[in-house]
Amino acid sequence: MQRIQSIAFLIAFAALAAGCADPLMDKPAPDISARDIAGDMIKLSDLQGKVVLLDFWATWCPPCVEETPNIKRIYEKHKGKDFHVLGISLDIELSQLEAYVEKAQIEWPQIYELEVDGYDISDAYGVEYVPATFLLDLNGVVRHVGLRDTELERAVDKLLESG
Repeated sequence: MQRIQSIAFLIAFAALAAGCADPLMDKPAPDISARDIAGDMIKLSDLQGKVVLLDFWATWCPPCVEETPNIKRIYEKHKGKDFHVLGISLDIELSQLEAYVEKAQIEWPQIYELEVDGYDISDAYGVEYVPATFLLDLNGVVRHVGLRDTELERAVDKLLESG
């Protein structure tokens, strides 16, 4: 009996870790409307027709920084296709975000959440920790949550192929 409970727990944990239990799964993503750190207005609904990766992260988060090269690789692989990456930074200091974006040569837009007037993007997505990723299909529906590295790359590839 204890073995069955252990297996059930592991299955439940794996499902949660894979984002299967996320309340946004298979639902339209909450819209985002905010200026990025370059001053450009970003509206998530304007990106419909593209596969979109929302990357909630911060420069003070070692796993987030470690994931940057993987996201860059995926971005470079699909740049110019129907793929878009949008970073949502939970940094405390804008200057730290700007310095890291320049140093790491991050090309995709970054929203600095602390400067978003009256709107908490991370709350709308239920983000409780970083890194947190949400992968949206061509229709703006959340299809994957919490993927990283090669799992994320495979999911992007599959969504672009099926589009």
